[in-house]
Amino acid sequence: GIVPAAVDWLVNTIAANAETAHARAKPVKPQVKDEESEDRMAVDLEHTFVPAAASTSKSIHGLDTSMSSEASEGPSKTQKLGMDGREGHGLFLILHADDIHTTAQIVDALRELYGGSSYFTDTLLGRIVRALRSHGQLVVWGSMEVVGVCSDTHVRCWLDGDYVASSRVGSVMMERAACLNRHGLVCSIATRKELQFEQRAVAMLYWVAELARSCDPLCQTVAESILPNRHLVPMLRADFKVSATITKAWHSLLLTLLAVPTFKSHLAAAYCDTYRYLTLEYASGIGVLELSAFT
Repeated sequence: GIVPAAVDWLVNTIAANAETAHARAKPVKPQVKDEESEDRMAVDLEHTFVPAAASTSKSIHGLDTSMSSEASEGPSKTQKLGMDGREGHGLFLILHADDIHTTAQIVDALRELYGGSSYFTDTLLGRIVRALRSHGQLVVWGSMEVVGVCSDTHVRCWLDGDYVASSRVGSVMMERAACLNRHGLVCSIATRKELQFEQRAVAMLYWVAELARSCDPLCQTVAESILPNRHLVPMLRADFKVSATITKAWHSLLLTLLAVPTFKSHLAAAYCDTYRYLTLEYASGIGVLELSAFT
């Protein structure tokens, strides 16, 4: 049962975290209010019996309604992002490499991200771009930079779990992500805990690969533990969103398991199920073809 549990943990750590991190960096779409539905809701509320309204105190009814409306809205995206960062011990903005943008375009985006600081010369920015293309992704903004932007009071309140301070920290990260998105670059926002899990996942992938290469029975066991819809499809869907270190270890494991005929047929079916999704992502500027599982 160790190998199936390890495979489940790998998928939850790599695929789920990659999708979550990308969703955090997406811009918030403005909500369009429907006046008709709002009027209809107001009419319904007028004819709804509220027990608090039966009280002699009129202020209780107003207080309850305001509290219920705030609770129904829930935390905003920036507030939730700040709370995730506090629970995950920090937030980090990750820039992902692609095949569309040139070095000059990425340098321009990084120059705007860093606000024209004299420290980031063209030579240093060029080195950052080369490291980005080599590793597939790179942390370009982190918790230390957030602390530098926010005041000490905001940081202390954020660490204490204050909702307003959490929203402020989340909005700072969203502003930096929007700066890269304006240039058409792909980025994600991950917590420190998620980045640590990613490093452990790489070590786990190499361990599973060594286990599969040790002998044929263990190779068969590992192949049977990786299920098509539960493991292969989520990992392939996240192929363009993970670092080159993970893809290298993951592709090495796949090549080892291709010796098992059943696994080969499952992998082929998973390729067919995810091909359309991945081609649409690649056409929108996500991922590097040379680092993908389709080359």
